[in-house]
Amino acid sequence: MKKWMLTTVAVAVAVLVVLCYWIFFTNRLIVVNNSGKEITRLTIKVARQEHPLAHIKAGRVASCTFRLRGDTSFEVHGTLSDGTVIAGDFGYATNGMFGVRATFTVQPNGSVNFKQE
Repeated sequence: MKKWMLTTVAVAVAVLVVLCYWIFFTNRLIVVNNSGKEITRLTIKVARQEHPLAHIKAGRVASCTFRLRGDTSFEVHGTLSDGTVIAGDFGYATNGMFGVRATFTVQPNGSVNFKQE
């Protein structure tokens, strides 16, 4: 009985460690669509890696993970469903940073509000 209980506790701790790593140490790009229109295409370039996101409906949020490989900024290029261009170069991150949350909030005129945590 004790062996079963120890095994259960060990598995639970392992799952908790993996979850904490995923939540607190994974770098994440977050796009909030406040434009009132669908984002038909959006690419965020970080450290020479492109992260494409598409078909983000108005009022919705999309996200993906990214890896930092050297010093970089966040380059954003995309379009809204009415053809409005979304573009900008934001923030700064460097190799060795973990748990970075880069949030891009797209406005009706295609401008982007950026927040980095």
